Amino acid sequence: MLGAAALIVVAGGAIRFVALSTSIWFDESVSVRDVNGSFGQMLHRVVNHEASPPFYFICLWIWRQLVGSTAVDLRTLSALAGTLTIALAFCVARRRIGQRAALVLAVCVAVSPVLIYYSTEMRMYGLLVLITGVGFEAFLRSSEAPNSRNLSLWAGPSLLAVWTQYYAALAVAPEAAWLIALAWQRRSRWRGTLVAVGGVAVGGLPLIYLILYQARHAWAYGEPLVSSAWQRIPLSIHYSSSLASVAEEAVVGPGGPARALVTVLTVLIGVVAVGLLLRHRQTTKGQLTRAFYLIAPALLAVEVLVYLHILVEGRYLLPLWLPVGLATSYALASAGRLGLGLTGVLVCLWAGVGMVSLAIPKFGARDDTLGAARSLGVAATDRLIAINEPWDVLPFEEYRPQTIADTRSVVRVRELDVVAMPLGGEPFPSEHQRPSSLGAGVRPKGLRLVQVIRGSTFLVERFVASTPVSIRVDGQGSAFTASYWRFLNEPAGGHIGAL
Repeated sequence: MLGAAALIVVAGGAIRFVALSTSIWFDESVSVRDVNGSFGQMLHRVVNHEASPPFYFICLWIWRQLVGSTAVDLRTLSALAGTLTIALAFCVARRRIGQRAALVLAVCVAVSPVLIYYSTEMRMYGLLVLITGVGFEAFLRSSEAPNSRNLSLWAGPSLLAVWTQYYAALAVAPEAAWLIALAWQRRSRWRGTLVAVGGVAVGGLPLIYLILYQARHAWAYGEPLVSSAWQRIPLSIHYSSSLASVAEEAVVGPGGPARALVTVLTVLIGVVAVGLLLRHRQTTKGQLTRAFYLIAPALLAVEVLVYLHILVEGRYLLPLWLPVGLATSYALASAGRLGLGLTGVLVCLWAGVGMVSLAIPKFGARDDTLGAARSLGVAATDRLIAINEPWDVLPFEEYRPQTIADTRSVVRVRELDVVAMPLGGEPFPSEHQRPSSLGAGVRPKGLRLVQVIRGSTFLVERFVASTPVSIRVDGQGSAFTASYWRFLNEPAGGHIGAL
């Protein structure tokens, strides 16, 4: 069994590390900027630019000093955390519900498309799953034997979790309430439990001020990065979402084919697993009942946030992944051939989604900004780069560091590169679709089309002129009639950077 578990961990880790070379997206570009500089500069940027606590960025800053500063280097922190999560899941399940169920859980963690995605992202979620998983195991130990050692082992990761992502409270708060309830019921270890829970509460108090401060400043920092002088894209914590979209993101992740179908099938398998679980009254059922009691308050809180139009996404439920997985894997492993069949269906389903997302770029959640940036080559002259996706401008600036955002209404250049990336609701570039069909207006006189570069999910048209021509870009009778176009200036000799 240990050999099989080791093989699963190695295979899951390989999937994660192989996928690190995909393009970064907007949030990851902000992470790159956050950790570029001194430790003090990093903390200042996180407090003023982010909507998250600083623990992950402290770890990423240290990782950058030790490993390197490229996107792949920085992403290895998340990939390592994701790989360790597979091993942690196996160890927790093996101790709690047996080796067969442990293998089921390890395989599910290894091939889960949402866990693979966030294990290859330069954000805090891969590390968050690992930390909350350690905290969950310590919680189970504390609920059985609430001694000082177990309670300390729970309090430490729990405090780190809420300093990694505010939504970790969805897991930490129910655990704390459950430990207090158990101490009250048993009339034992009351003081130790209060000290542990109180320590987490006191340690999290500064986050109340921080979240209020960031709510005022983080969105104000992000808006200018995606807005232009002629179009403002408002960013706010008030965001309309649905339970269906949150469920899709929690099960499948941001990308992948047939997201709704995969989510429905996964939920159905989970419902069947719960039914099977209720039929088995074994000694471990009490532990699994605790897992369900932890999940229910978090799901209720998510429903309230959705109703109030407060920003909530599927990734914020990742701290609940191990409790849900533990209960489900136990049920599947205890159901004989039926459970084995359902496990096979789930693993094949998730593995298929993950493979398609990695192999077919249009099903991935990240635009191929790296491919588009590379396709531009070295700038032969000063040029204007027009991009039809506001959220891709910041990654472009990171990949091509000589570029600067252009806010002028009229630009004079000899070269214009028009980059069409996939837009929400728009088809992907094809043989018959050019950037002009995505909102470009009349071509300025003097420019001629000299090159068309087609990528799997992007299209580039290069226009040149013998002498500098004036290009109006503000949307008022200009070459670019749609307001979503964004523009970068690149000097002669500009090239792809080291990121």
